[in-house]
Amino acid sequence: MKANADLKSRDAGQATLAGFPVLLRPREAARLLGYTVGSLAIFRCVGRHPGLRFIRLPGGSIRYRLEDIQAFIEGRGCDESGLQEAPVRRRGGPGRPRKSHA
Repeated sequence: MKANADLKSRDAGQATLAGFPVLLRPREAARLLGYTVGSLAIFRCVGRHPGLRFIRLPGGSIRYRLEDIQAFIEGRGCDESGLQEAPVRRRGGPGRPRKSHA
């Protein structure tokens, strides 16, 4: 019960419990972000949202740090016009050459 008391009494800006980060299961992270658990799994596999960091525990379980979820949400903000800034897309290499139709 002490852990619950520590969690309730922590500052709102901190995402730690006695010095350790608060870890969320994919279901909890999905609920906070408005995605499905399946979408989060796809994002992890294809690297769709690199700012959405996750942890793979030794047993293979996936967890998300609460502070990483908060940073991801804050980074998805809009400007005054309501438009979100487009992320910079990085390519891994030169890409495939185009076929010539000559």
